[in-house]
Amino acid sequence: MYKIKKTILLILTTASILLNGFQCYAVEPVAIHNTNISAQTDLEFVSNINNNNTQFIISEMNSNNKWYIMDRILYKYYPEAYFQDWYYQYDASGLRIVDIYKNSTGYLLNLSQEFYNRITVNDNSEYNAFIDYLIAAAGVSDNTNQDTAVMNVVNVLKAYPYDDITFINLLNSGIPGYRIVRDYGITMCHSDSKLFKACMDRLGIPCRIIENSGHGWNQVLVNGSWVGVDVSYERKTSSPGKYIYFNDSSRPVIQVFE
Repeated sequence: MYKIKKTILLILTTASILLNGFQCYAVEPVAIHNTNISAQTDLEFVSNINNNNTQFIISEMNSNNKWYIMDRILYKYYPEAYFQDWYYQYDASGLRIVDIYKNSTGYLLNLSQEFYNRITVNDNSEYNAFIDYLIAAAGVSDNTNQDTAVMNVVNVLKAYPYDDITFINLLNSGIPGYRIVRDYGITMCHSDSKLFKACMDRLGIPCRIIENSGHGWNQVLVNGSWVGVDVSYERKTSSPGKYIYFNDSSRPVIQVFE
Protein backbone atom coordinates (compact mmCIF):
# COMPACT_ATOMS: atom_id res chain seq x y z
CA MET A 1 0.00 0.00 0.00
CA TYR A 2 2.79 2.39 0.91
CA LYS A 3 4.58 1.74 -2.42
CA ILE A 4 1.32 2.35 -4.27
CA LYS A 5 0.92 5.67 -2.45
CA LYS A 6 4.46 6.66 -3.34
CA THR A 7 3.95 5.78 -7.03
CA ILE A 8 0.76 7.84 -7.15
CA LEU A 9 2.59 10.71 -5.43
CA LEU A 10 5.32 10.65 -8.08
CA ILE A 11 2.79 10.62 -10.93
CA LEU A 12 0.78 13.50 -9.45
CA THR A 13 3.84 15.58 -8.70
CA THR A 14 5.32 15.13 -12.16
CA ALA A 15 1.99 15.90 -13.82
CA SER A 16 1.56 19.02 -11.71
CA ILE A 17 4.99 20.31 -12.65
CA LEU A 18 4.54 19.58 -16.35
CA LEU A 19 1.02 20.92 -16.67
CA ASN A 20 0.94 23.82 -14.25
CA GLY A 21 4.51 24.69 -13.42
CA PHE A 22 5.70 24.67 -9.86
CA GLN A 23 3.74 26.74 -7.36
CA CYS A 24 5.80 29.51 -5.79
CA TYR A 25 5.05 31.22 -2.51
CA ALA A 26 5.33 34.93 -1.85
CA VAL A 27 8.58 36.14 -0.32
CA GLU A 28 9.07 39.75 0.69
CA PRO A 29 12.01 41.60 -0.93
CA VAL A 30 13.59 41.97 2.52
CA ALA A 31 13.61 38.20 3.09
CA ILE A 32 17.03 36.80 3.97
CA HIS A 33 16.37 33.38 2.44
CA ASN A 34 14.73 32.16 -0.72
CA THR A 35 12.80 29.15 0.52
CA ASN A 36 10.60 28.24 -2.42
CA ILE A 37 11.00 24.55 -3.22
CA SER A 38 12.26 24.31 -6.77
CA ALA A 39 11.01 21.75 -9.28
CA GLN A 40 14.45 20.12 -9.01
CA THR A 41 14.08 19.68 -5.24
CA ASP A 42 10.58 18.35 -5.76
CA LEU A 43 11.80 15.70 -8.17
CA GLU A 44 14.87 14.85 -6.08
CA PHE A 45 12.72 14.24 -3.04
CA VAL A 46 10.00 12.19 -4.75
CA SER A 47 12.52 10.12 -6.71
CA ASN A 48 14.46 9.18 -3.60
CA ILE A 49 11.33 8.39 -1.61
CA ASN A 50 10.11 6.11 -4.39
CA ASN A 51 13.49 4.37 -4.45
CA ASN A 52 13.24 3.75 -0.70
CA ASN A 53 16.25 5.94 0.06
CA THR A 54 16.28 7.18 3.63
CA GLN A 55 19.21 9.59 3.33
CA PHE A 56 19.82 11.66 0.22
CA ILE A 57 21.22 14.94 -1.04
CA ILE A 58 18.88 17.87 -1.65
CA SER A 59 20.99 20.04 -3.93
CA GLU A 60 19.05 23.22 -3.18
CA MET A 61 19.98 23.07 0.51
CA ASN A 62 22.79 25.26 1.80
CA SER A 63 23.98 26.40 5.21
CA ASN A 64 21.48 29.28 5.26
CA ASN A 65 18.28 27.64 4.06
CA LYS A 66 18.52 23.96 5.01
CA TRP A 67 16.00 24.03 7.87
CA TYR A 68 13.53 26.12 5.87
CA ILE A 69 13.77 23.75 2.91
CA MET A 70 13.19 20.80 5.23
CA ASP A 71 10.15 22.57 6.70
CA ARG A 72 8.72 23.12 3.24
CA ILE A 73 9.28 19.52 2.20
CA LEU A 74 7.58 18.20 5.32
CA TYR A 75 4.73 20.69 5.06
CA LYS A 76 4.02 19.67 1.46
CA TYR A 77 4.35 15.89 1.71
CA TYR A 78 4.00 15.00 5.39
CA PRO A 79 2.05 17.73 7.19
CA GLU A 80 1.71 15.51 10.26
CA ALA A 81 5.51 15.61 10.60
CA TYR A 82 5.59 19.39 10.22
CA PHE A 83 2.68 20.20 12.52
CA GLN A 84 3.81 17.71 15.18
CA ASP A 85 7.48 18.78 15.08
CA TRP A 86 8.90 15.34 14.31
CA TYR A 87 12.31 16.91 13.65
CA TYR A 88 12.66 17.49 17.41
CA GLN A 89 11.89 13.86 18.27
CA TYR A 90 14.15 10.83 18.52
CA ASP A 91 13.85 7.18 17.55
CA ALA A 92 14.72 4.24 19.81
CA SER A 93 18.41 4.45 18.85
CA GLY A 94 18.64 8.11 19.88
CA LEU A 95 18.67 9.59 16.37
CA ARG A 96 16.33 12.37 15.29
CA ILE A 97 13.35 11.09 13.34
CA VAL A 98 14.02 13.78 10.72
CA ASP A 99 17.41 15.45 10.45
CA ILE A 100 19.89 17.09 8.11
CA TYR A 101 23.50 15.98 7.77
CA LYS A 102 26.39 17.41 5.79
CA ASN A 103 29.03 15.49 3.88
CA SER A 104 31.61 16.43 1.27
CA THR A 105 29.02 16.66 -1.50
CA GLY A 106 26.24 18.61 0.22
CA TYR A 107 23.37 18.47 2.69
CA LEU A 108 21.50 15.24 3.19
CA LEU A 109 17.93 14.92 4.37
CA ASN A 110 17.76 11.92 6.70
CA LEU A 111 14.49 10.11 7.39
CA SER A 112 14.82 7.40 10.03
CA GLN A 113 12.95 4.11 10.00
CA GLU A 114 10.76 5.54 12.73
CA PHE A 115 9.68 8.21 10.24
CA TYR A 116 8.41 5.55 7.84
CA ASN A 117 6.86 3.58 10.68
CA ARG A 118 4.83 6.63 11.70
CA ILE A 119 3.83 7.46 8.14
CA THR A 120 2.68 3.89 7.56
CA VAL A 121 0.58 3.86 10.72
CA ASN A 122 -0.54 7.45 10.07
CA ASP A 123 -2.15 7.73 13.49
CA ASN A 124 -2.81 11.40 14.20
CA SER A 125 -5.69 10.74 16.55
CA GLU A 126 -4.15 12.51 19.57
CA TYR A 127 -3.24 15.57 17.54
CA ASN A 128 -6.65 15.73 15.87
CA ALA A 129 -8.36 15.30 19.22
CA PHE A 130 -6.46 18.29 20.60
CA ILE A 131 -7.50 20.47 17.65
CA ASP A 132 -11.09 19.37 18.23
CA TYR A 133 -10.68 20.30 21.90
CA LEU A 134 -9.42 23.81 21.04
CA ILE A 135 -12.31 24.40 18.64
CA ALA A 136 -14.83 23.17 21.20
CA ALA A 137 -13.24 25.37 23.88
CA ALA A 138 -13.64 28.32 21.52
CA GLY A 139 -17.33 27.50 21.15
CA VAL A 140 -17.23 27.60 17.35
CA SER A 141 -18.42 25.33 14.58
CA ASP A 142 -18.65 25.31 10.79
CA ASN A 143 -21.72 27.57 11.11
CA THR A 144 -19.97 30.26 13.19
CA ASN A 145 -19.24 33.45 11.27
CA GLN A 146 -15.59 34.02 10.43
CA ASP A 147 -14.97 37.03 12.66
CA THR A 148 -16.32 35.27 15.74
CA ALA A 149 -14.43 32.08 14.94
CA VAL A 150 -11.12 33.92 14.53
CA MET A 151 -11.59 35.96 17.69
CA ASN A 152 -12.67 33.00 19.83
CA VAL A 153 -9.86 30.72 18.69
CA VAL A 154 -7.32 33.49 19.33
CA ASN A 155 -8.73 33.96 22.83
CA VAL A 156 -8.39 30.25 23.61
CA LEU A 157 -4.82 30.03 22.32
CA LYS A 158 -3.59 33.23 23.94
CA ALA A 159 -4.73 31.95 27.34
CA TYR A 160 -1.74 29.57 27.31
CA PRO A 161 1.27 31.33 28.90
CA TYR A 162 4.19 32.13 26.62
CA ASP A 163 7.42 30.42 27.69
CA ASP A 164 9.68 29.92 24.70
CA ILE A 165 12.75 28.80 26.68
CA THR A 166 10.95 25.97 28.48
CA PHE A 167 9.02 25.14 25.32
CA ILE A 168 12.20 24.72 23.23
CA ASN A 169 13.83 22.66 25.96
CA LEU A 170 10.84 20.33 25.97
CA LEU A 171 10.88 20.17 22.16
CA ASN A 172 14.54 19.21 22.25
CA SER A 173 13.69 16.45 24.71
CA GLY A 174 11.47 14.94 22.02
CA ILE A 175 7.98 16.07 23.07
CA PRO A 176 5.76 17.18 20.15
CA GLY A 177 4.76 20.84 20.23
CA TYR A 178 1.03 20.23 20.55
CA ARG A 179 1.62 17.95 23.54
CA ILE A 180 3.64 20.68 25.25
CA VAL A 181 0.68 23.03 24.92
CA ARG A 182 -1.77 20.31 25.95
CA ASP A 183 0.17 18.71 28.81
CA TYR A 184 2.40 21.52 30.10
CA GLY A 185 0.09 24.45 29.36
CA ILE A 186 2.75 26.66 27.73
CA THR A 187 3.36 27.83 24.21
CA MET A 188 5.54 29.90 21.88
CA CYS A 189 4.97 31.78 18.65
CA HIS A 190 5.56 28.95 16.18
CA SER A 191 3.24 26.67 18.12
CA ASP A 192 0.62 29.45 18.23
CA SER A 193 0.75 29.83 14.45
CA LYS A 194 0.58 26.08 13.75
CA LEU A 195 -2.33 25.47 16.10
CA PHE A 196 -4.22 28.52 14.86
CA LYS A 197 -3.89 27.37 11.25
CA ALA A 198 -4.94 23.82 12.17
CA CYS A 199 -8.10 25.22 13.78
CA MET A 200 -8.84 27.48 10.82
CA ASP A 201 -8.29 24.62 8.37
CA ARG A 202 -10.72 22.48 10.32
CA LEU A 203 -13.28 25.31 10.17
CA GLY A 204 -12.74 25.94 6.46
CA ILE A 205 -11.35 29.47 6.93
CA PRO A 206 -8.47 30.26 4.51
CA CYS A 207 -5.35 30.67 6.64
CA ARG A 208 -1.61 30.57 6.20
CA ILE A 209 1.47 30.54 8.40
CA ILE A 210 4.00 33.33 8.06
CA GLU A 211 7.54 32.90 9.38
CA ASN A 212 10.73 34.90 9.59
CA SER A 213 13.96 34.13 11.40
CA GLY A 214 12.58 35.07 14.81
CA HIS A 215 8.80 34.85 14.74
CA GLY A 216 5.77 33.02 13.43
CA TRP A 217 2.23 34.32 12.98
CA ASN A 218 -0.75 33.92 10.63
CA GLN A 219 -2.80 35.57 7.97
CA VAL A 220 -6.44 34.87 7.16
CA LEU A 221 -8.27 35.72 3.97
CA VAL A 222 -10.88 38.40 4.69
CA ASN A 223 -12.91 39.97 1.88
CA GLY A 224 -10.30 38.95 -0.68
CA SER A 225 -7.27 40.25 1.26
CA TRP A 226 -4.75 38.51 3.51
CA VAL A 227 -4.64 40.20 6.92
CA GLY A 228 -2.54 39.39 9.94
CA VAL A 229 -3.49 37.44 13.04
CA ASP A 230 -0.72 37.28 15.62
CA VAL A 231 -1.71 35.20 18.65
CA SER A 232 1.61 35.84 20.41
CA TYR A 233 1.47 39.62 20.07
CA GLU A 234 -2.22 39.61 20.93
CA ARG A 235 -1.32 37.82 24.15
CA LYS A 236 1.10 40.61 25.13
CA THR A 237 -0.81 43.69 24.05
CA SER A 238 -2.78 45.90 26.43
CA SER A 239 -5.24 46.61 23.59
CA PRO A 240 -7.23 43.43 22.83
CA GLY A 241 -7.87 42.98 19.13
CA LYS A 242 -4.87 45.07 18.06
CA TYR A 243 -3.19 42.08 16.42
CA ILE A 244 -6.28 40.60 14.81
CA TYR A 245 -6.76 41.67 11.18
CA PHE A 246 -3.69 43.92 11.25
CA ASN A 247 -1.46 44.91 8.33
CA ASP A 248 2.27 45.39 8.85
CA SER A 249 4.32 45.55 5.66
CA SER A 250 7.50 46.22 7.65
CA ARG A 251 7.72 42.63 8.94
CA PRO A 252 10.23 40.55 6.95
CA VAL A 253 8.77 37.32 5.59
CA ILE A 254 10.84 34.21 4.93
CA GLN A 255 8.23 31.49 4.55
CA VAL A 256 4.57 31.39 3.66
CA PHE A 257 2.73 28.14 4.30
CA GLU A 258 -0.80 27.82 2.92
